[in-house]
Amino acid sequence: MACRQLYPPPSSSGAETHKIDIFAVHGLNPRSKDISAHAWDTWRIPEGPQGRLWLQEDLPRVVPDARIFLYEYDSKAVFGKDRSTFIDKATELLETVRCERDKKDTRPILFIGHSLGGLLIKQALINAHNNPKFTEIKDVTTGLAFFATPHNGGDWKLMSFGTLVARVATATGFQPGDDVMEVLKEGSLFSDILTEMWQHQLMKYDIISFWGSEDYIIPPKSAKLGMPGDVENVVKLNGDHSSLCKIGTTQKDQDNLKKIRRNIEDIYSKALEKSPQPTANQPAIPIIDGWNGQDRTSPPVLPPRPRSAQHTPERRSVTPKPPAFFAPPPDPGYGSPETDTQSIFGEIYPPTNPTDPRSVQEAELRNANKWDDVRKLERHVFEVYQRTLGQENAETINAAYEIAFTAFETGYLLDSERWVDWALQVSRQFLTPKHPLILKLNRLKGEMLTEKGDWEEAENLLAGTLVDQQDAIGTSHLDTLATERALGVACYSLGRLADAQNRLQHRLECLSEVLGENHVLVVSAVIDLIEISTPSADAGPYGAQRTNPKVISAEAGIRDLYNKLKQSVGPTNRITLRVLRNHGKLKILLGDTTEAGDLLRRVKSQTESTLGQDHPDTMAAVVAMALLYSKTGSQGSNAFPAAMRPWMELYLQWLEPRKGFKITESQNALAMLGISYMNDKLYFEAEEYFEKLVAAYQGTKKQGSSEAQKASMWLKTCRVSARAFGGARNTGYGAGRNGGGGRGGGSGGDLANLLATLGLGRSNR
Repeated sequence: MACRQLYPPPSSSGAETHKIDIFAVHGLNPRSKDISAHAWDTWRIPEGPQGRLWLQEDLPRVVPDARIFLYEYDSKAVFGKDRSTFIDKATELLETVRCERDKKDTRPILFIGHSLGGLLIKQALINAHNNPKFTEIKDVTTGLAFFATPHNGGDWKLMSFGTLVARVATATGFQPGDDVMEVLKEGSLFSDILTEMWQHQLMKYDIISFWGSEDYIIPPKSAKLGMPGDVENVVKLNGDHSSLCKIGTTQKDQDNLKKIRRNIEDIYSKALEKSPQPTANQPAIPIIDGWNGQDRTSPPVLPPRPRSAQHTPERRSVTPKPPAFFAPPPDPGYGSPETDTQSIFGEIYPPTNPTDPRSVQEAELRNANKWDDVRKLERHVFEVYQRTLGQENAETINAAYEIAFTAFETGYLLDSERWVDWALQVSRQFLTPKHPLILKLNRLKGEMLTEKGDWEEAENLLAGTLVDQQDAIGTSHLDTLATERALGVACYSLGRLADAQNRLQHRLECLSEVLGENHVLVVSAVIDLIEISTPSADAGPYGAQRTNPKVISAEAGIRDLYNKLKQSVGPTNRITLRVLRNHGKLKILLGDTTEAGDLLRRVKSQTESTLGQDHPDTMAAVVAMALLYSKTGSQGSNAFPAAMRPWMELYLQWLEPRKGFKITESQNALAMLGISYMNDKLYFEAEEYFEKLVAAYQGTKKQGSSEAQKASMWLKTCRVSARAFGGARNTGYGAGRNGGGGRGGGSGGDLANLLATLGLGRSNR
């Protein structure tokens, strides 16, 4: 792979004189042709060193301040292997371009591609979008000119696209059975290019799509992207698939040259007008679903599923190793971090499409925690797309996904589930099963199954989704990594701690590579590992972990990390507050109840002020307070003392309208409150909680389980005792007929482990 400078001659060019760089990329080599010869002969006529090369002889007249390069590469190696090779070769194109430019070069770039070379350009820009090393190249690319490139009119159906590009191989001498032919025909090589997300990225470029009047390989409809006229100009040239990008001296060729020069001059002029905006300090974040790092500890476990290994890719066992920024400080006090510490940076929610103003606005509102405004914007976008595009359209489905995601993030599981089910039902009618949008919906569905307690089903769905995403968009894509986190949580729910650690460790390593070690989402990934690798805050007797070196080290590291976050992203950032909450829970483990109480009250107050009293993170702080009182307020044999009940009742009030009582998280809370009242001989109050618990098990997979049988036994005991002994009624939540509840802020695992200490439930460990 190499770039050959055509203009100005290399000996006379200077980086300080040119204003734009232009790179021309050829397509598939004929079967028996030399690599270098094909790179040049794609653009010249007649073939050979004496041929006329319009890129060198004609184009400079309209782009005098440009450097023009010709890119040489072995296209059979690019298009004849597998998807990962194709992606790697696209990255090699980026590296070659990078090496031709100065550091921090902000001069615009134009790409010109013929046939499948245009697809390589598109994949390179996708790679640049996902890789901070090359993001600047994407940011300064302003124009694209495609000659007979098979775009398929923007059609995202893989197999029809594969058939189309295979025709190019046939025309260049490849036969059925050849590697190139078979790989192209299958079509999965180009799954990134065929997504609606890539269509959004195209909106930032000025595009020309040339098609040939005699091109019987790539018909006119397939040679255009289907973008609006202010983005894409579709131009007819006289010639076949091979000749339309060669300019000789005939009248036909000169007529073509006029069109080519004028259109390239147009995107050249627009490039000069645009102010490049490279992102040198922070990496541009690829299109993702917006995982926010919120801790959603899983409910109690079921026995491992025997067939899971068939669906879960193997990964070596590793010892969790956080990045360098997480290290226990020499001084455990809340002091200021060292002045030379690299700042933690980044946003929790990047825009789904950085070039779409509405997507950028949505991300800004999410990061500002203006969730009501987010909902209004998302509903408006969905209604517009549904009305103008119809429901069987990827834009409409993606808008529905965003609504479902926001509902899930803010604790409205029931609403989110309805939107996901609708979007999956509609999208399966017109999208392929492995379409990236369907895979995102499947991941969200899998997370819901985990929250509902269907851990085996969740693992099965998430493992399959992860494999499909790794094949379709790569192992380091943030959508893939979001699924890997969800799968790690499912493994943890099933009691497979080592599998969960391996998943989350791999995700942490990939996030560090893609986003940078000090990105705020990498910090959140570290907290994921700490949470599953240290005992739960309710594990064992009070203060039992005070000599555990792992817990001591984690507490010191968390303390230091909080200082760094507070200085870098502020004390009210969600990740900062999450770290503070975990610090309080670690203090419970160490038996330091005074500081634990202070920390947890502080985080509850700050979270409530920043995010609102109904936010899931606020409820996570409420549950942490309940755990604190369950450890420190025990009297006699009551493991769930009265001091815990106000916190747990507040949590349950929040749970019911958002998640209902059919999920394990709600059932755990009902059981704890029922047991607490029963142990204090408040049988009427206990009876009402157990009535709700028995009803909650009906129609679920736990109907008839040991948990359901225990709930029925407790209910009978309370009914008999209430009639026999009576007892004062409590007027708190659950005492009346209209008691309610709400979402759990990711606390199901804490409640489950607390029940498990009494042998009343199943632990996550």
